[in-house]
Amino acid sequence: GGEITFRHVSGYTYEITVTTVTYSPSGADRCELEVSWGDGTSEIVGRSNGEYGVSPSGYYCRCGEMLSGYRDVRINKYVTEHTYAGNGQFVISVEDPNRNYGVINIPNSVNVPFYIETLLVIDNFIGTNSSPLTTMYPVDRACVNKLFVSNAGAYDPDGDSLSYELVACKGAN
Repeated sequence: GGEITFRHVSGYTYEITVTTVTYSPSGADRCELEVSWGDGTSEIVGRSNGEYGVSPSGYYCRCGEMLSGYRDVRINKYVTEHTYAGNGQFVISVEDPNRNYGVINIPNSVNVPFYIETLLVIDNFIGTNSSPLTTMYPVDRACVNKLFVSNAGAYDPDGDSLSYELVACKGAN
């Protein structure tokens, strides 16, 4: 799983954090991700958490951090700032060519792109805004024919109300 959050810094500058949760021995591990800013530009952002070492994908970089209480779940954070030219609606997104292998309801999951996005609205009349934050990582382990409940523990630091809806899964392009 994963999420993209943003925090207003000043003017049209925002701090963007991409967080992914991966199966730790997976070769789909990434030392860096390409983030599309929604304004026609993108940037390669390096992983910013964990100690330096050889990652599961075989590269020397920051290796993320193992999630406490799990022996095989890695938390990866990619943090940077981006300055927009002005007001607008911007879909910030990340598409990774691989997702974790072994996802039962996604055949050949390691070869199916993983995609996440968030919408940033910059409007001087509304004022500055930061994204909702979650208090629980998306470690989703479900069982066939059993009720599955997911609670992100989300809250909005600006005090905005939150609502949820299911959307169709997104992938390549």
